[in-house]
Amino acid sequence: MQALPVRHIAEGGHAAAGGLSHELLLTLGISAGLLGIILAWFEFGRKGAGREGFLSYFPAVWRLFDCRWYLDSFYRKTLDRFVYGGLTTIFTKNDRRIIDGGIDGICYFTEAAGRMFSFMQSGMLQHNLLIMTLAAGAAILYFLV
Repeated sequence: MQALPVRHIAEGGHAAAGGLSHELLLTLGISAGLLGIILAWFEFGRKGAGREGFLSYFPAVWRLFDCRWYLDSFYRKTLDRFVYGGLTTIFTKNDRRIIDGGIDGICYFTEAAGRMFSFMQSGMLQHNLLIMTLAAGAAILYFLV
C-alpha cells in the first residue's frame, strides 16, 4: 500500500478533504465571527438599541433556550422511567426476597432451636450444672483419648 503524497498550499495543493480550499474555510470562519460582532453591536452596542436580543423575535427559540433545550425534563423522565421504575423494582425485590428472606430464615431457625432447647430446661440449677459438667467432661475425654 502506497502513501499518497501530501501537497501543501505553498506547493500548489489547494483543496482540503471536502473540496473546499483552506483559504475559503479561513475566510468563512473570520466572516462568521465578524458578522456576529457586527450583529451584537447593532443589537446591544449602538445608541438607541433595544438591548432585547434577537431571541425576543423568536418565542419558540427563546422557550427552547429558557427550558435548557428540555434536557432537564428528558433527564427527569429517563430517571423516573428507567432508574426509579426499573432498577429500583429489581433491587426492592432482591432486598425483600434474598436479604430479608435470609434474615427471616435465621430468625426462624433461632426461634425453633430455642423452643427445642426449652424442653431440655428443667429450671433447676443443680441439674443444669450437672449437665454442663458432664458435657465438659465428655469433651475433655474426647480430646484426650
